[in-house]
Amino acid sequence: MIATEKLKKDIVNYIASFSPTRERVFTVRDFNSQVMAMTFDAAARDGLGVSLEELVADGILERRAATDYSLTEKGLAFVRDHRLAKSGQG
Repeated sequence: MIATEKLKKDIVNYIASFSPTRERVFTVRDFNSQVMAMTFDAAARDGLGVSLEELVADGILERRAATDYSLTEKGLAFVRDHRLAKSGQG
């Protein structure tokens, strides 16, 4: 699903905007207020949960609680690589 891939990219971009650590917990509320702030399409909003679960299945995120997520070791490396690539250093 193309919309899910875009949302996953937006989620990774949002996480990468911080200096994330394994201890940093991101909540669905964070993603709703930041990643989904300008999304008015109900279908796209419904895709947030699917995108988060796909990132969990991909080993990028781990679920800490019902609405809380953090980066895995793989996810931390992925975000670091993503930040380097965006800055043109990678």
